Amino acid sequence: MNYLLHPLVLVTLFPLLGVLVIAFLNGERQKTAIRWTALVTALVTFGISLWVLSLFDSSKGSMQLGFKLPWLVFTDITINFEMGLDGISLLMVLLTTFLTPLALLSTWTAVKDRVKGFMIFFLLLEVGMVGVFLALDLFLFYVFWEFTLVPMYFLIGVWGGPRRMYAAIKFFLYTMAGSILMLLAILWLGINQGTFSVPEIIANGGILPLDVAGGHHRPVRIETGPIPAGKSITLLIAARSEIPLTADDFSVFVNSAPVNYLGPVTVPFAYSDAQHYAFSVPNHNDFARSSVAEFSTKRHHYYVDHVELRVD
Repeated sequence: MNYLLHPLVLVTLFPLLGVLVIAFLNGERQKTAIRWTALVTALVTFGISLWVLSLFDSSKGSMQLGFKLPWLVFTDITINFEMGLDGISLLMVLLTTFLTPLALLSTWTAVKDRVKGFMIFFLLLEVGMVGVFLALDLFLFYVFWEFTLVPMYFLIGVWGGPRRMYAAIKFFLYTMAGSILMLLAILWLGINQGTFSVPEIIANGGILPLDVAGGHHRPVRIETGPIPAGKSITLLIAARSEIPLTADDFSVFVNSAPVNYLGPVTVPFAYSDAQHYAFSVPNHNDFARSSVAEFSTKRHHYYVDHVELRVD
């Protein structure tokens, strides 16, 4: 697949085409052409965002139109160029691409000096803002976030009001101070989880520590009444994953004792759109009180939706 033509890549990076065209125009003699180039670029970007809207399925609550490409590969961790969108990010992208041409129109006669630089920085700002809303890799998100600071600094410092330099320096210092703390948090989270991918971190259960197997423990307390001797106990798990899980993927303990994996099952219980897996649990007196089931996996691609105990 040609990822340069992917809808999310186009809506993010298309303003760079306008920047490239403006870079070859004469800043003093072609101000009108520069303004029109920036405006047309912004309008086309808004049109691409409407195309993204037409591809979005509002009946689904998961990330859509996503893709992932390896970007920076290290020994123990890979930083990916990963993008996707849900309903909230879609609205933010539409809002950004809609307001950008309006903002450019509002400066049509207000900005008379250094028009070329102003339009270039404004389009670069749009690239950063759209990228922030679509990035699904925390490190990529941080790159787009920091990218927006550069054009914002110059837009404030060059084309701002009477105290523009004071405002620009204060803006830069405050945002950089916050950005350093955010970078430290992102690095801690990515190293702790073994990935910077937001969907994978969510699938791992958040920011809890990883276990030695490279997966995640998900403790679930199961309250039960007395269970007669001789009854079989089955632990049913509804999980969402990119591919069906196998016995090698699961590691399940009940009250710190391992249980046997029975395999995938088709049973009528909650979350019918998830995969169902069954485990055989020994019947002992501990179940007359309460039990704690812990799940871990060697992969980073499943999320437990529901747990149910069956007594037959």
